[in-house]
Amino acid sequence: MNRQEIYNRVKEHMLKQMERCTLNPFSNHRDSPMCAYRNDQGHRCAVGCLMSDEVIKILGDATGGVGQLANHARYYREGEDNLELTVASYTFFKDIGVNIMAGTPGYEEEKYPHGDTKFLTGLQNIHDNAPTFEWKDRLEAYALDYQLKI
Repeated sequence: MNRQEIYNRVKEHMLKQMERCTLNPFSNHRDSPMCAYRNDQGHRCAVGCLMSDEVIKILGDATGGVGQLANHARYYREGEDNLELTVASYTFFKDIGVNIMAGTPGYEEEKYPHGDTKFLTGLQNIHDNAPTFEWKDRLEAYALDYQLKI
């Protein structure tokens, strides 16, 4: 998928769902709801709507950001990391054609113009932080920032 395709899918999903995807506020001993890729009501976040059911099943009720997923996909330390989580994270990025190497030494953005982790993080931030009544305007402004069609 390129950035336009990712944007189109996320925008359509968010504006149809019009509800933030959160976990029960009392899960993980937290005081307030925490955004998640998918919850028990079947809602998905901006990034979760791009994930296959297989990847979501492995990630469980993961709540980390795109950067954390990219780190899982890039690095595996035997005995310290969950190999299944590493493979699922890598598979997610590979499935949607997102380059997870952005920000690493030797990365040249002009060679990889398609969606990257920074682009996904921006979409995730709109979902997680903007009031739902602002989503449409925020998504359209985001598209303009990346010179995408609205």
